[in-house]
Amino acid sequence: MGPANHYTVNEAGTYEICLIITTASECMDTVCENVVVESQQGDCNACFSFSVDGLTIYLDGSCSTGDVTSWNWFKNDDLVSDTGPETHIL
Repeated sequence: MGPANHYTVNEAGTYEICLIITTASECMDTVCENVVVESQQGDCNACFSFSVDGLTIYLDGSCSTGDVTSWNWFKNDDLVSDTGPETHIL
């Protein structure tokens, strides 16, 4: 059985999640992110995934639940997009 693609925590909090990869040519790299898990509030839950290509960050918030009527993306407290669940930041 391969590695799990999800992990359920027992309580809300901040968790440091790290990924370490090794390639066939012995290249090794690590990336860590602080993931904040908040307690559920009402009938909605904000969620997003991301990928990085060069200096561009691609964002996808379509995993959010509830009757979402607006999507406001912020980088360092600055609004960078309000166009919908998918966007990118340069």
